[in-house]
Amino acid sequence: MYFVGGFVILSESINWNYVFANADFMKNKTIYLTVICVPVIYIILIIYARFKDKKDIETLGVTPLPDNHRSDQYFYQIIVFTGQRQNAGTNSNVHFVIYGDNDEIHIRTLADSQRKILQHGGIDSFIMAVPQSLRLLNNIRIWHDNTGKGSSSSWFLKYLIIRDLQTMEKFYFIC
Repeated sequence: MYFVGGFVILSESINWNYVFANADFMKNKTIYLTVICVPVIYIILIIYARFKDKKDIETLGVTPLPDNHRSDQYFYQIIVFTGQRQNAGTNSNVHFVIYGDNDEIHIRTLADSQRKILQHGGIDSFIMAVPQSLRLLNNIRIWHDNTGKGSSSSWFLKYLIIRDLQTMEKFYFIC
């Protein structure tokens, strides 16, 4: 059994004399207003999208931690994912300690003097330098000091990823 489908386009000629004779604004207000409003709204949305794109570019990039030492030769990338709950971002100081098989690091600070970090729904990337490999990363202790004002004192950390830049091994820490 076979089923075949199709459609036929019926050609209907347009009477252009009638169209132009009856193209009066008073008779066709809705059509004229639609033709004017749609491009205006489109242009406004393009301007808004461009503005938001410029703001997004400001948040891109990898930030070296301010407490990195020049003599440190081993590097890790820390990618921090802030949640999307209401008031999830923070302006408080955030500190952490990483515990590995080989060593543990002293207290480090997530900070950037050039841009806002740890904002609602944000993804922030940092480079951490240490003297030697920590090998297998067991856990991380991360906290903030509630120095932010009002609703910016708390923080909702969704998860973070630490990537060993020499071996490209990733360690996931779900919070």
